[in-house]
Amino acid sequence: MLLTTQYIEEAERLASMIVIIDHGQVIASGTPGQLQARAGGDRLDLQSPPGQDPRQLAGALSALGTAEPAIDEAAGRVVLPVAGGPGILPEVAARLAAAGLHVSGLALRRPTLEEAFLALTGPPPSRTQPLQHDATGPPAATARPAHRIRSTR
Repeated sequence: MLLTTQYIEEAERLASMIVIIDHGQVIASGTPGQLQARAGGDRLDLQSPPGQDPRQLAGALSALGTAEPAIDEAAGRVVLPVAGGPGILPEVAARLAAAGLHVSGLALRRPTLEEAFLALTGPPPSRTQPLQHDATGPPAATARPAHRIRSTR
């Protein structure tokens, strides 16, 4: 059975094999776990306590990362790609203590399928970009076309 969807959660829930198509080209295929492994190592997921700037957490820990941290200031959340698995946690604790920072939540996890998808295709286009009109048809977004996920069960 072949399922075509733009909903990553649907593909993850229903498919045993996934094919990612970007700009009309197959760019990756495999099981959800294989695609997640291609996105790189683990993710350190930190939640700052109320009133604490999550950028402080990112600054204290960014040297441990394998890429730049993703900071969601509104949610007080920092996601930092890391290598080394659980062995990195003592260094995380030491750096947080040295900086006098606290966390209300901390998890070490594998990348989600959505994070893997974004690592393979790049971030989605900005939704605030204006639409361009041409005389030959309907408005077209200035950003690149939507990605497709094909999955089989």
